[in-house]
Amino acid sequence: MCWLILFYRAESGHDDIIDQDDLRRGNPTVHRRIAGELGDDGDSHDTAAKHHGESIAICIGDLAISMACELLSEGSNYNPTVFSIFQRSLYRVYEGEILDVMTKTRATTIDDILRCYYLKTAWYSFIGPMQMGGSLAGLSSKTLELLQRLGNVSGLAFQILDDITGAFATEVEIGKPVYSDFKENKPTLLTVYALQHASQSDRQFVRDHLGTPSLTAADGSQITDIIKRSGALDYALETVRSYVTEAYDILKKLPCSPSSKGRAVISDVVEYLSSKASQIPS
Repeated sequence: MCWLILFYRAESGHDDIIDQDDLRRGNPTVHRRIAGELGDDGDSHDTAAKHHGESIAICIGDLAISMACELLSEGSNYNPTVFSIFQRSLYRVYEGEILDVMTKTRATTIDDILRCYYLKTAWYSFIGPMQMGGSLAGLSSKTLELLQRLGNVSGLAFQILDDITGAFATEVEIGKPVYSDFKENKPTLLTVYALQHASQSDRQFVRDHLGTPSLTAADGSQITDIIKRSGALDYALETVRSYVTEAYDILKKLPCSPSSKGRAVISDVVEYLSSKASQIPS
């Protein structure tokens, strides 16, 4: 488990720099904390402190990945299959990060968004860990394939729910400033769908205000209203529910006992996704 935590910390640290995030889960991101210790208060445009903070955070992330590889190698008794899955997870994350950056500079489709979610969220948070655990447990290739499918739909559902939370929840609930995805012009399933289906005037409003660092609360609220009017929120929730339904179907096909600990953990994840989706008013 320690290797997975290190992997998550490394990817998060790099992602925070790319997205220029100051907060994660309500706490300063690594590069912001280091910059603050060097004298950058966030408003002084201290480029030297900012550069040092980002540089050290990148090195810390690289170090965490190296430590994760070492722990995984030793913990799996140098199982080549497990390590191969881990490497594929790394490749997917890097590809997803590149695609995520590219979506901010060109026209983006729903397929682009879902591909990015598959690479960045589904693989490293769900598919990779599930398949590695299954491989260590000696599960068959057929069962590992089921775990990949289950991890895919669970990861996609999780990320879409995270998008909805980021657009509609409070700062306390999301642990970072509200409307940060709007301010950063970060394409999500919600905004891409809205730009495809909203009225012409609403589409223009969204285009004019996405990517505005000084976005006001009123303008952010207007974007969320457009997301609702365009049907984007309903579409996102319907997509999540279809993924959750598919996840339940896959769970039934897993050969392990209904009372096994591994199955219980995976079932809890699917139950969480289902419960979270049901709590969001359309």
